[in-house]
Amino acid sequence: METDRREFLMQASLAMLGAAAKPTLWAQTTPDVRLEIAPLKLEIAPKKIIHTVAYNGRVPGPLICWPEGKPITIDVVNRTDVPEIVHWHGLWIPSDQDGAMEEGSPMIPPGGQHRYSFTPRPAGFRWYHTHTFAGHDLKRGTYTGQFGCFYIEPKQSPGAYDQEIFLTLHDWNAYMGGGGDASMDAFYDYATINNRMLGHGDPIKVSEGQECFSACSTPVRPRPIG
Repeated sequence: METDRREFLMQASLAMLGAAAKPTLWAQTTPDVRLEIAPLKLEIAPKKIIHTVAYNGRVPGPLICWPEGKPITIDVVNRTDVPEIVHWHGLWIPSDQDGAMEEGSPMIPPGGQHRYSFTPRPAGFRWYHTHTFAGHDLKRGTYTGQFGCFYIEPKQSPGAYDQEIFLTLHDWNAYMGGGGDASMDAFYDYATINNRMLGHGDPIKVSEGQECFSACSTPVRPRPIG
């Protein structure tokens, strides 16, 4: 009985030490990807400004291009004044890394940081986005600019191409309006392709210097993701 008690105390002490050392370990290891959630003034057309929240000061967030089956670590810093979380949409990963609070992933408090560690699967085009519940606040959750492209390069036949273009469509400034059947539906003032309204920027034009996190074997060309 005494041996069992000692073993229990030892295991509990090790667990506490491990939890205490985790932030230090994070500080000593560089993540593959770093995302910062922060407010952004987004000019979608000349003198047309959207006040939103985004990743790394851009809409959409940086492209993540990663080989299928290669582990990845992603640090997310919350620079807003409300709890946030990032969901890795369509991936086969543990629930505590999924980025959905209802599945067991922790929220990131204001000013806090969280590290996600998982192995991206399956191959193909995915995306990442906030998973906070907007409720009646049409300036939160998926109404914001918190979204980005996540491409998982397949192990077999990754493909050969000169250029791959990722386009994201988004509606802005949501408000509730009456539907034809007396229901209440969300209406929007503006729509964009990537971060510009149609007619105020070429969505296909490749922009040099756009942020991209890549470990893909096929060279990643500049992509029009912002």
